[in-house]
Amino acid sequence: MSRRLNSSIFRGEVMHHRIRPVQHRFTYKVSSWLIDLDELAELHHIPGFSVNRFNLFSFNEKDHGDGSAKPLKQQIQEVLENNGLMTGAGRIELLCYPRILGYVFNPLSVFLLLR
Repeated sequence: MSRRLNSSIFRGEVMHHRIRPVQHRFTYKVSSWLIDLDELAELHHIPGFSVNRFNLFSFNEKDHGDGSAKPLKQQIQEVLENNGLMTGAGRIELLCYPRILGYVFNPLSVFLLLR
C-alpha cells in the first residue's frame, strides 16, 4: 500500500504587462512544484521525474541550497539553527519550478517550515 505524499504540483499563469516605453503584454502557463524534502527518495518513482539527475522534469538540490553535496534539508536546518530560528522544524517544503530537460529557470523559491 502506498502512502499519500505531501508533495504536489500547482498550475497557474504568469502575466506581464508593460505600458512604457512600448506597450507589451504576455501570459503563459506555469507549474510550481511543492516538494516535501523528506519525500525526495520517494519522488523518483514518478514517471518522467528524477531527483538530482537528468529527466524530462527534475529537481536538483544544488539549485536551491549552497551548491554543496550536503542534503538540502540539512542545509536549511543549519541556516535556521545558526540564526536562532525555528530549531527543530518538522517538515520543510519547497515551492519552486522543476528543471525541464535539464534547464533551470527558477525566479522564485519559497521554503515552508512546518511543525
